[in-house]
Amino acid sequence: MLRPLAARVDSTTLVSISERGFRGSPDEVVAQALDSTGGFTIVLAGLKALLEHQLALTSAPRCGPPAMTGCTRCMAQ
Repeated sequence: MLRPLAARVDSTTLVSISERGFRGSPDEVVAQALDSTGGFTIVLAGLKALLEHQLALTSAPRCGPPAMTGCTRCMAQ
C-alpha cells in the first residue's frame, strides 16, 4: 500500500530505506550491506528524474533474476 509522504517545512523530500537480515561474520555482513546499496541508488535516481522532470528512465530491468522469476528476457545471451 502506498502512503502519501508528509509535507516538510523546507519543501524537501526525505526517503528512508532500511534493509535487515544480513547474516555471517562481521566482514560478510558489511560486504552484503555495501553490495545492496547499488540497486537503491539506481532506483532513487530514477524516481528523482520522474518526480522532478517527468522522465521515466529505464535504469532497472523489467524482470527479476531467473532463479526467482524464471524470466530470461533481460539476460544477455
